[in-house]
Amino acid sequence: MPLIEFPPAGVTDVLQSPYLRRLIQSGRIVGGFITVQVIVQIIGFLSGILLIRVLDQREYAFFTIANTMQGTLNLLADIGISIGLVSIGGRVWQDRRRFSELISTALYVRHRLALVGVIAVSPALYFMLARNGASLTYTLLLIVIVLIGLALQLDVGVLGAIPRLRADIKVIQRIDLVGAGLRLTILVM
Repeated sequence: MPLIEFPPAGVTDVLQSPYLRRLIQSGRIVGGFITVQVIVQIIGFLSGILLIRVLDQREYAFFTIANTMQGTLNLLADIGISIGLVSIGGRVWQDRRRFSELISTALYVRHRLALVGVIAVSPALYFMLARNGASLTYTLLLIVIVLIGLALQLDVGVLGAIPRLRADIKVIQRIDLVGAGLRLTILVM
């Protein structure tokens, strides 16, 4: 009696299913995003370890104070602007003119709030660093570095909303990866 071969049940149907194709495509996108985020986290971890190894205890304390103040300044400069940008931007991101006005307004307001924050927080940063034994030159250098970092965060915080609202995952990944790589490169130098 001859053997009858049957094709595997549903194999050809499954590959032609639009649902399964979308699922596989979504899995690839999410997998790629997760991979890049894991790499970014590993680079951040290595940067932290390198920072702890390079700085002595006193310098690390100064770094911690300066880093905390930079976070405080960024928080004071934001005060809900990012949330408002995303919620309003979700409605107007397809209208180029209105979206551009929204981004410009968010940048303007963040810069004005940052100026107020710098005027209010810089003396406290100076006092905390000086009180803990930092020299005048080192204190001023750390304040300048904090202000440069704040200026970068102000713009990146607002401009980073553009690819998020447009769901441009590759640009978001590139921004995260370049930022982490730049931090590590600066620390190595």
